[in-house]
Amino acid sequence: GPLLAEIEEGMPTTKAEDMLKGRLEPYKRVIAAMEERQSFYDDQEKRLAALTRNLAEQEGRCREAQTRLQEVSQKCQAEVEAERAASRQASIARGGLEQRIVELEQELALRKVHEDSLQRRLVLMESELSVVHEKCSFVDTLDEETRSLRRSKAGVEESRRQLAEELREASEEVSWRHGEELRLAE
Repeated sequence: GPLLAEIEEGMPTTKAEDMLKGRLEPYKRVIAAMEERQSFYDDQEKRLAALTRNLAEQEGRCREAQTRLQEVSQKCQAEVEAERAASRQASIARGGLEQRIVELEQELALRKVHEDSLQRRLVLMESELSVVHEKCSFVDTLDEETRSLRRSKAGVEESRRQLAEELREASEEVSWRHGEELRLAE
């Protein structure tokens, strides 16, 4: 009230007002510290939201890459099938045993290349799966941190409410005492 305004403006005070001001200082410091913590928690929530968005984007890119990989694999499979068909037709057309041996050697080489290609793709897919597992683990960790931050935030808000109630009660008591002092002075 007006008494607090006078105390804060630095006007001459009575002993009771000085005591009140002394009692209020720790509450002001606690409230300021809690407001600073709340700001920290708000920043943490913003960072968590940004990380979650980035993770979702990364997962979207991983899904796109996996889709492209499947499309390339299907296309390669179709090309291999087309090559096999062409190889069979050429073999029938030539009809010679010697040519047939050459064609079979070529087909074996294609299969080896295809097998090597599939092996490389398998290694790549295993690597991507490992990345996805790491991301899932990271998301689990982020979820736990989020829950922890929310619990901490609720505790801080309850403490802030209690301090505000205590400050209100202290202000009412000071106002009452000031009124009593004014009555006694009259």
